[in-house]
Amino acid sequence: QASPDRCIKHVFIHRDPRDTFVSYLSWVTQSQDFLTTAGGREFRNFMLERFDDDDQRLSFIIRQPQHSHSVYLSYEPWLRSPHCLAIKFEDLYPEVSELQHGVVGPVLGGLFRYLEIDPDSIGLRDLHRKVYGQSVTVIGRYKRVFKDQHYAYLDNPEFKHTLRAFGYES
Repeated sequence: QASPDRCIKHVFIHRDPRDTFVSYLSWVTQSQDFLTTAGGREFRNFMLERFDDDDQRLSFIIRQPQHSHSVYLSYEPWLRSPHCLAIKFEDLYPEVSELQHGVVGPVLGGLFRYLEIDPDSIGLRDLHRKVYGQSVTVIGRYKRVFKDQHYAYLDNPEFKHTLRAFGYES
């Protein structure tokens, strides 16, 4: 129920689905944090023992129902909601790098305005230190990792629509 005292704001940071597949593969097969999740150790063992290499593991991930275009499209309404600020990760993350120089870019500035945060009231360099580089983050990494079979799995009208809906080229 809405009230004058309620100050909930929604921020939806989305990423190119192709990069999420590669990021998920890395998390599942390399992150110690993944092992602390429910079933994490078992799933990692399955991934490492069942498949010969990361190409096969990535193919498996892409074909799983929880990674289908319909799951991504379930978030599409957030892109148009007046009650949510939607930001592309690829636009935001490079600006986080600039915080080390005390520079607030237009995307991060828009986020601060939406959240009613005065950038001068926080330590920008400290924020950079806490956020930037906390994990392996490579924008567009799928372009170096994907093989023909990975692209083939995603070469369908539904996935292409998903990419376009989120502002990515197919």
